[in-house]
Amino acid sequence: MSERMETQISGKYSKEESRLFDFKKSMEQAGIHVNFPVGDEVIEDEQDFAITHETERDQSFHKTEVDFLRSVKESPVHVVFNIFKENEGFIGESASIEIAYALAHNKPMVLLRNPIFSETVPDAIKDIIIEKASKLNVAHLDSQSIEEIERYINNVSVRSVDYELTDEQKIICMRYIRGLLKLKRKDWQSKNKRGI
Repeated sequence: MSERMETQISGKYSKEESRLFDFKKSMEQAGIHVNFPVGDEVIEDEQDFAITHETERDQSFHKTEVDFLRSVKESPVHVVFNIFKENEGFIGESASIEIAYALAHNKPMVLLRNPIFSETVPDAIKDIIIEKASKLNVAHLDSQSIEEIERYINNVSVRSVDYELTDEQKIICMRYIRGLLKLKRKDWQSKNKRGI
C-alpha cells in the first residue's frame, strides 16, 4: 500500500473567501492530505494572520510559517490557490515568498490560475516567478472532479523539475524568506506584549 500524498496550499486564507477551504476538502477527498491550512475555515484573524485551528492560537506566527515551509520542502508538490474573491490569479506577498521557497527547492508546483501579483509582492520575487512561469503547472482544479484532481496532482508530483535558479536568485529567495520569518516573529512578539 502506498503512502498517502501530502501537500500544502498557499493562498489568501480569509473569512471573506471560502473557496480555498472548499478546494482543500476536495483534495482531501482525492486522498491528498493537506497539511496547511490546518483547519477547514478561518476561526480568527490576528494581525493579517489567519488562524484556522485551535492549535494555532498559542503557537507563534513564526513557528506556523516555519512548519509551512518545512511542509513545502518535504512534500512532493506545492499547490497555490491563487483566487481571492473576484481576483483570479491573485498572489500576495506571503504566497509569493512561499512560491520562491518552492522554486529554490525545485518543487513541482500547481497554480489554479495564471499569476497576477498584488502590489505587495517584492519586485525581485515577482521577476523570478515570471522568469520561471513556463515550468509552473496551471490548472483550474477547483472546477475539476475529485478523480481529476487526484490524477493531476499525482502526475505533477512524480515529475522532476529544475527551475535553474542562479546563485543570485537563490540568495534573493532566501533573503525574502528570512524577512518573512523575521516579520512573523516580530508580529507574534507584539501580540504577546499586548497580552492578546
